[in-house]
Amino acid sequence: PKAIGGIVFKKNSQIPKDGFKTQSSGGNILISAQNDKGILYGSFELLRQIQQENPIANINLSSSPKIQLRMLNH
Repeated sequence: PKAIGGIVFKKNSQIPKDGFKTQSSGGNILISAQNDKGILYGSFELLRQIQQENPIANINLSSSPKIQLRMLNH
């Protein structure tokens, strides 16, 4: 049986550098990115959504930097 209700991290070379895609998939939250920085940014965005009490059951977000240097917005 496949586990559900978790957070799954996946490398995806089709996502722009340092970008991410966060979506619900098969009962899990899937955070996809080309590299580790993208996974980190996607994780922080998921935490931001939870902190703001936004529903995440059907989450579907993506982001990629418009400039070379990307900073976190604390």
